[in-house]
Amino acid sequence: MSVALEDGAIRLRGASAVEDAEALLALLQAEPRRPVDLRAAEGLHASVVQVLLALRPEVLGPAADPFVTRWLLPLLAGPPRPEPIDAIRQRRPVNVPAVRLRHGRGADLPGMSACGRDGAMTWPR
Repeated sequence: MSVALEDGAIRLRGASAVEDAEALLALLQAEPRRPVDLRAAEGLHASVVQVLLALRPEVLGPAADPFVTRWLLPLLAGPPRPEPIDAIRQRRPVNVPAVRLRHGRGADLPGMSACGRDGAMTWPR
């Protein structure tokens, strides 16, 4: 199979091999918005499928392989593309109050009684 950048789209041709996943990943990482043309792809190696599922690029198809058209294209058209990891890292953490248990002096949760001597929580019966 060949992975080539032509007219702003990544074109996959023929049956893919494991080495094609690295070339596809590099092209998609360089420009995540590039579409991937599967119309000449006859069979996709699992590693190529993993790259497509992980990065979820726009796909031009249907693929030459009916299996890819039937099973892979609906997965790629599924939920929206995930955010880039850099955007997730830049978000500020949300302040969520922590629940604290007071061991031996009562409980902070409603309906829970104080800890026994062995430290086990007991619930009312």
